[in-house]
Amino acid sequence: MGMGYGAGYADVVEESFIKKHNPSEFKAFMAAIERAHISLDEAAKAIEYDDQDLLCESIQNVWEGKSNEKEIKGLIKEIDKAWTSLRRSFNRKTGLSLDMGFHDKDNEGDRYDDINGYYFCVGNVWIRTRPGQKYARNISRKMFVTYG
Repeated sequence: MGMGYGAGYADVVEESFIKKHNPSEFKAFMAAIERAHISLDEAAKAIEYDDQDLLCESIQNVWEGKSNEKEIKGLIKEIDKAWTSLRRSFNRKTGLSLDMGFHDKDNEGDRYDDINGYYFCVGNVWIRTRPGQKYARNISRKMFVTYG
């Protein structure tokens, strides 16, 4: 199989938008990340793939020799609880779903990419028109990038 570029996109929102709608939940999420002494980039990588092992690994790298497994599991649980609370509250207040992702344009992307590092993105944004709904089975979104 050959190597090549693949397209991707995200409907990104700024932190200020999330804070506006969910100030206390956003603050609790950030506090949980800070207590674990990991970056938002590291948190986003784990959250994007719902990978608690990756989150555990990130925390262990920072806390090596300074904490035990029980403390690390507690930090993971705190981050997970704060993230879940933020997502649910955001959805209740906006009707949008909230997610977090990570993109490394230097190693996995292109210099023209709009995203580099962690990002917050939303779902439930686009609605099909009546004709679009009627013919939805016949329509598929295709992504592409150009080279040149």
